[in-house]
Amino acid sequence: MTTMTVTDALAELTLLEKRIDSARGNLDDNTLIAVVEVGKVPTGFKSRDEHATQARAALQRVDTLIARRR
Repeated sequence: MTTMTVTDALAELTLLEKRIDSARGNLDDNTLIAVVEVGKVPTGFKSRDEHATQARAALQRVDTLIARRR
């Protein structure tokens, strides 16, 4: 656990809320689920693996920010 002043903690909570909202908005925009025909690549990605990697990273970012806020 980190020791900080009440003022710093309140400022961090405000910042974390903004970052969580932004990250959740990115999840909504970039959708985690892509329906793609067999053998095709999701639009805007070089490969299916790239899409999967970016989706996992976006979800992990939100989870990490929420855990930090707690």
